[in-house]
Order: sequence, then C-alpha cells, then structure tokens
Amino acid sequence: MTTLEAASIQSFPEDYTFLGPKTSIYSQIGNVVPCRLAEVIAKSVLDVCISTGIDFTTSTESPTFQESLFKV
Repeated sequence: MTTLEAASIQSFPEDYTFLGPKTSIYSQIGNVVPCRLAEVIAKSVLDVCISTGIDFTTSTESPTFQESLFKV
C-alpha cells in the first residue's frame, strides 16, 4: 500500500503534504483519527449534550462528566 492509498483511507485530502522519511509518514498516517470519524463522534457528543439539556449558549460552569451523562 502506498502512502497516498493509506492517507486516502484515513480521509486525508489528496493534496495533503507529509514531511519526513517514508516510515515516519506511515506512522503519521496510522496514528491519526480520521477527520470524518472525529466529525461523527463530535456530532454524537453534541446530540447527547443537547438531549440532556446542556445549554452551551448561557452556561458559565461546565457540568461534570457524570452529571451531564446521567442528568435526570
């Protein structure tokens, strides 16, 4: 598999430039969280926060993790 193929699988744009030796480039590609996956996770977290009533527009204090997940 070429670096371009590996980068494509990880959702890097075709024109993305990696720096370093080939082994380093493969490590960079392999250690990344794909952009699309990060987007889907972020949207899911936002949906949970909204459904539990966390208001990001007015809140000045952050609820604890357990408070936000188990809010009744």
